Amino acid sequence: MKKIIAIIIIITFFWHRGNAQTTKCDSLRLGLSESLLKLDSVTVANVALSTQLRDLNKEIEISKNEILAIIKSKEETTKQLMKSHKLLVDQIEMIQKLEAEVKRLSKKNQ
Repeated sequence: MKKIIAIIIIITFFWHRGNAQTTKCDSLRLGLSESLLKLDSVTVANVALSTQLRDLNKEIEISKNEILAIIKSKEETTKQLMKSHKLLVDQIEMIQKLEAEVKRLSKKNQ
């Protein structure tokens, strides 16, 4: 899709380059082509982020369930408690990475 839009922009540019004056309609066409290219780029980034978010949510859910199982266990061992603590720390790190990525992409797409 990006390649098609880029080709349209290039063709539009060179098609009107030979003309002495570029009309407002031509400018609008070029602006539309550029905005479609940007939309495609944002859409691809959004899909990639959605995939990362889905994968991260799966990891967090697994971690959460393991922690809850250890908490509900009536025979909590020190080893289990240490494991649940590590899982919780890992989970917090995953969430922080996700927050940072969302902030970065939000700034990039403004």
